[in-house]
Amino acid sequence: KSNLKFKIQFDCELRIVGFTIGRSGGKYKNTLGSLECATDDGLLKTGVGGISDTLRDEIWNNQSEWIGKVITVKCNGTSKNSDNNYSLRYANFKFDRSHEKDTTDSLNDILEIEKSVLELGTK
Repeated sequence: KSNLKFKIQFDCELRIVGFTIGRSGGKYKNTLGSLECATDDGLLKTGVGGISDTLRDEIWNNQSEWIGKVITVKCNGTSKNSDNNYSLRYANFKFDRSHEKDTTDSLNDILEIEKSVLELGTK
């Protein structure tokens, strides 16, 4: 009997709703630390990192062009905080010029994606 371990990973679509400045004393002080993103239904909010330095400067210097944009986010599943609000684990920006979307996935969509990925891992 082997103990098989695996990490789930999937993509979802979220809207940029804000920007978090980098920590003082950190590599990204006085510039973009992370993106604040959410589902259009407002039931999932999360910070998104994994942004290249070039794109980080582009977003920080042109926030008005990025706010409200729908982006693809790669993550390792959902989680809930102490207030029972949903977010994503290890959410990273996935740059994809191949599509421009107008809507995000809903929390329910994301939970269904996660469920199907988990089911694949048990087969």
